[in-house]
Amino acid sequence: MRHQRPLEGGHEVTADASNDQGLKVEDSWGTGWGGDGCFTVPWSFFDTGDVQEVHTMAPKT
Repeated sequence: MRHQRPLEGGHEVTADASNDQGLKVEDSWGTGWGGDGCFTVPWSFFDTGDVQEVHTMAPKT
């Protein structure tokens, strides 16, 4: 679902894991939100146009 008005600001989360259901992320709102502070973003969400940028980090091998 696309936003009906322009986005103001944004929100950052930390990706913890992924599986065939989507990307498990930890939110900065604390453990009282979602499932102990985490939720799963379905892969289909990344095709909605609501995600403006994604950054990844991995240890150097």
